[in-house]
Amino acid sequence: MKLGLFTDAFLKWSLAEVLDWLGREVPSITRVEIGTGAYSPAPHVDMRALLRGSRFADLLPDIRILMLFVAVLLPLGIFAFRFAVRKARQEGSLVQY
Repeated sequence: MKLGLFTDAFLKWSLAEVLDWLGREVPSITRVEIGTGAYSPAPHVDMRALLRGSRFADLLPDIRILMLFVAVLLPLGIFAFRFAVRKARQEGSLVQY
């Protein structure tokens, strides 16, 4: 079973405390992915410390994957938006200013 854990629910705990609790309460989880987005108020990962000493070549596989997602999802999102606007205009449900 694949299960994700949103660590922002544990704002008052350190990352070590979150992982200790997880190991005790849900021992079947063997992998954890920790969100590091700038929107998160959880102090679980220090991005500067994480990236310190990393070379661009070390980050390139992850950057390639992100670029692939952008190349696929951005045009798909634009297409879906245009389709929705066109349909709304046809049905008259889009308010024109």
